[in-house]
Amino acid sequence: MPDPYKMQKVKAFVKLTAKADPTEETRQILMDYCREHIAKYAMPYEIEFKTDMPKTLVGKVAYRQLEEEELMKIQAQNTK
Repeated sequence: MPDPYKMQKVKAFVKLTAKADPTEETRQILMDYCREHIAKYAMPYEIEFKTDMPKTLVGKVAYRQLEEEELMKIQAQNTK
């Protein structure tokens, strides 16, 4: 996602299993895991839980669509 200081920053979109709840505790567990296993520059600044991920025609996650949705959210917040 765009960032005025770093130019871009990482946001993670996570689809949980049926057993997991999208709580603040789950978010913190994921952030702790990322801090331990991911380089500092690749750390997500935010985690958003999604019920369903957009897919391409071949069944892969449509990352560009996620980026576009997030940019539209940011633009909507800036116009308010």
